[in-house]
Amino acid sequence: MKKSFGQNLLIDKIFLEKIVKAVDVKSDDVVVEIGSGSGLLTILLAEQGKKIFAIEPEKDILKKLQGNINHNKLTNIEIIENSFSFVSLLTVLP
Repeated sequence: MKKSFGQNLLIDKIFLEKIVKAVDVKSDDVVVEIGSGSGLLTILLAEQGKKIFAIEPEKDILKKLQGNINHNKLTNIEIIENSFSFVSLLTVLP
C-alpha cells in the first residue's frame, strides 16, 4: 500500500456491511468501485449486484484482491488495474 495514494483499507466487517446496506445494491445493478483494495467490500457488493468493476492501481493489492475473488468463487467482478483518473466510464459501463 502506497501512502502517496492516500489509501486506507476497510477491514471492519460491521462497517462494511453498513456501507453495503446504505448503498442498497440490487441484483441487476452494475457497480464501479474505486480503490477496491483487498476486495472485502468488493465481495459483499458482488454477492448482491449483477456486475462489479473493481478499479485498483496498486499491483501488490491486486494480488490480494484477485485471491479474495478466487477464494469466494465470484465471477461477476472485473478488475481494472489502473488509477480511476485514467479510466473512462464510457468503456466500463454498458
